[in-house]
Amino acid sequence: MRAWLLLLAVLATLLIRVTVANQNLIDDNNILTLLNKMKKNPPKIDRSKIVIPDELWEQYLARNKQKFRPNPLAKVADTVRSFTHKESKIDDRFPHHHRYRLYFDVKSISDDGEKLKAAELKLSRDAISDASWPTSRHRDRDRYQVLVYDIMRLGVKGVRSPHYWLIENRTVWLNSTEKVSLDVSPAVDRWLSAPNRNYGLLIEVRTTEHLEPAPHHHVRLRRSTDEQDHVWRHKQPVLMTYTDDGKHKSRPKRGRPSRRKNHNESCSRHPLYVDFGDVGWSDWIVAPSGYDAFYCHGNCPFPLADHFNSTNHAVVQTMVNAQNPGKVPKACCVPVELEGIAMLYVTDKNTVVLKNYQDMTVVGCGCR
Repeated sequence: MRAWLLLLAVLATLLIRVTVANQNLIDDNNILTLLNKMKKNPPKIDRSKIVIPDELWEQYLARNKQKFRPNPLAKVADTVRSFTHKESKIDDRFPHHHRYRLYFDVKSISDDGEKLKAAELKLSRDAISDASWPTSRHRDRDRYQVLVYDIMRLGVKGVRSPHYWLIENRTVWLNSTEKVSLDVSPAVDRWLSAPNRNYGLLIEVRTTEHLEPAPHHHVRLRRSTDEQDHVWRHKQPVLMTYTDDGKHKSRPKRGRPSRRKNHNESCSRHPLYVDFGDVGWSDWIVAPSGYDAFYCHGNCPFPLADHFNSTNHAVVQTMVNAQNPGKVPKACCVPVELEGIAMLYVTDKNTVVLKNYQDMTVVGCGCR
């Protein structure tokens, strides 16, 4: 009988080891891939120049269960990125405040092999003084149209005209300063499929009836000549992308083991705070500065009680160990329930990324 129990324990141990090894090949890609990238191309971060869009910061707080409600778009994705306009000489061809071309380099999404779930363009709005409000003769001008075009083809002077595709049309009112959110998913999806054909977006702000140019700077497309850097950083257009790598599968939660009075000896959860500065990650992680990881430690005594949250295999292994300690070790105190955390970090391309990393915090321990 003892020989059969020993054989059963050995076979079960081998099966679990194979299963865990295969699981690690899938799940460890997330954090290991990121760490390998940072080792090869460590980003040089000037924290004084890092600007986290308000929307991205609010989503970070929401994912860490602080204050803000999560953006509905973020529920279908595990990664959120923000992009700002990449300046070039082409900007000089658009001198007006109501018509401007925006270019966003989104190649980093393709590099990570993620699937686009949504993309939105965020435009800031300035308050309009009473003197700038339309008179009764032009009451229709208290609202305007924001038109977004995907630039499908560049024009060649004297040869061909550019080709634009209207992908979004939104009406905005002058009495609001809330940011305008525009769906640009079709354009970003096309850019990811054909990166060499990303010519940017053309944005126009016009009157609702006759589509005349807007006479004011209510919707901010470009920087004013006298506008300071720190002011414009918080008003500049921002592209938000929501992607998913398909690896953040939810896992069933198991019952948490209760704490015994003698928890220093028995298997239980213990405090462990990880400071990213201490492990050399603060160079590229913007937030948090650290987190409570916890760890499992303690004895798994024979016989195993229910509060140890043990598997049948652990019960059998502990029983065999009690009869013959030299044949098989005791069951181990390990995490049986974990939770993820949201992290804001900067890539080597100075892109601010918000990503959920699974299995970062120990919630419950057990004997396995």
